[in-house]
Amino acid sequence: MLSLAEKRKILQSFEELREKENHFGRFFYYYDKSPSRKKIVAREFVSSGNGYVFGKYLTEYHDVLYQDGSVCVKNFSADELRSIVKKAIDSLNKN
Repeated sequence: MLSLAEKRKILQSFEELREKENHFGRFFYYYDKSPSRKKIVAREFVSSGNGYVFGKYLTEYHDVLYQDGSVCVKNFSADELRSIVKKAIDSLNKN
């Protein structure tokens, strides 16, 4: 499992995302150029390794999709995390 620092580094590598930390120490990643109203690509990344990526339009994740349209990426590898974030950004540009 990747650490919070490793996940943040991966998410920060996406120049189109803006990182914001809330007062609980959770990290959120916004895609301000989204043509839709949906702006949050990744949310609630915490020191336990937990975090969620928007996957509502990603058919390959429908079996693990939460009701709010997110996918828990706690146990994702670096490559899996990069892949789902890229796909989430692309999906926001299409929908």
